[in-house]
Amino acid sequence: MGNMIKINADRKVIENLPPQVLSNLGMNQIAYIKTELRENELSFSVFAADGNEIIAFDNMQEAKDFIRLSNLMPMTVH
Repeated sequence: MGNMIKINADRKVIENLPPQVLSNLGMNQIAYIKTELRENELSFSVFAADGNEIIAFDNMQEAKDFIRLSNLMPMTVH
């Protein structure tokens, strides 16, 4: 299963959560890494669970290390 987080809740309960609650899920637990092309250079951007960009790195390992040092779980965005 890798980095999958299980949520033990009924699907209807999750679907009916207010948007402000959903946007904060995972805020203190996970961060996302998204590969982007910036000025013709590959960049590995770290985003908080709410979608706000935190920082960008030149390589994936630096991004993962930053997340782990922040006591978060790294996830990738495709």
